[in-house]
Amino acid sequence: MSKVVVSALVDSQILSYFPDLNIRLFKTLEDLDAYVADNPLRVEDLIVTQDITRDSPNQMFTLLSNICSSTFFRSEQLIYVTPPNSREINMIQFLQNEGSLTNVIVLQGDLTKEFLISVIKGETSGKSAKITRKAVVRRRVSDYKEEAIRTTLPDEDIVQTEEVKLREVPKVPEFQTKIIDAPITGSLIQVTGLQNAPRTEFSLLLAQYLAMHGKTLLLETDMNYFATSYLLHQAGINYDNIPLNDFYRDPIGFIERVRDSEHSLVCLTGTSKDANSDIRVYSILNTLYSSLKHNIKHFVYLTALQDILPSVQTIIVMNNDLLSVLETISNLPVESSSRMDYVAIDRSVSEIAIRDGHLLSSMISELINHDVDVEIYSFKSVKLGGEPVDMYRHVKQHFA
Repeated sequence: MSKVVVSALVDSQILSYFPDLNIRLFKTLEDLDAYVADNPLRVEDLIVTQDITRDSPNQMFTLLSNICSSTFFRSEQLIYVTPPNSREINMIQFLQNEGSLTNVIVLQGDLTKEFLISVIKGETSGKSAKITRKAVVRRRVSDYKEEAIRTTLPDEDIVQTEEVKLREVPKVPEFQTKIIDAPITGSLIQVTGLQNAPRTEFSLLLAQYLAMHGKTLLLETDMNYFATSYLLHQAGINYDNIPLNDFYRDPIGFIERVRDSEHSLVCLTGTSKDANSDIRVYSILNTLYSSLKHNIKHFVYLTALQDILPSVQTIIVMNNDLLSVLETISNLPVESSSRMDYVAIDRSVSEIAIRDGHLLSSMISELINHDVDVEIYSFKSVKLGGEPVDMYRHVKQHFA
């Protein structure tokens, strides 16, 4: 099942909710129009949210009508998501009456990420929908059965539940159960920060260190400059290199090759640019984690600040200067949590560098209203050799 979603409400993180769907995301109708101009596209649902057409409705609906009537684009139905009683509803009805748009479903509801997810899942239907939250009250089974019996029997009948009958049964001695160690589930670690060299360098050092304690997978997500591939090649790090493009040719063989690799560090690197590479890379990550989480101890990947997942262990990398700290913190899309670690990389420009880790911790704590500890690292090579040194003590504390 394939869908196209045109909305500013969601980003590539939404793909993790729908591993079985083929979803293409576009931020604007202009992006979709440009894509269709070079790539014929046929989908089941075209989903457009009201925030896309709100500023220039006449122009946007004209463009939407042109896309839907294009020879190179076909969709079985157009789903338009809008707040209740918006002016765009009348415009949609007008275009339907004129024949410019066909097979249109208008869904009215709160313009939120949660409501849009329910639309993509197909949980909403008709012309109006609204998300309601249900409260679940847990009750003991015995209480539920007793109440059910009381509501069906006359008051003069004596109700004796199974729990009452079992009170006179002597207790059976408890046997000591032997606990068998279960397979360790691999941990996901996302390294984020501004798109600069320190972020990539630290991810390589982290992956090498984690590989000393268990099999580690490093996934390259930068399909524009291939910074991870470049540093891996230049530094001469010992690792097993598997091109990501092999996944598209033979997914099963690709997963088996990663699983059976004898190297403790396996790096999945990009080889060609692709307009939708970021979406595909995260889809590959979801597939690999589901298939290999009992075979690989650590999954490390780089991600942009705006794409971090709050539920995943996160390391935020920045330079140890005031401007880098302010720019990094101001671009955090979520509130700081206990699953976030902050790392500062010592740069060579001494005039603007902050050398005191306690001072950096106080500064960041004031900005995010949450106490943190910041480690300042200084290194001259991205190749890790020998035994772990003190600079990795906080990494060992969280991940080893």
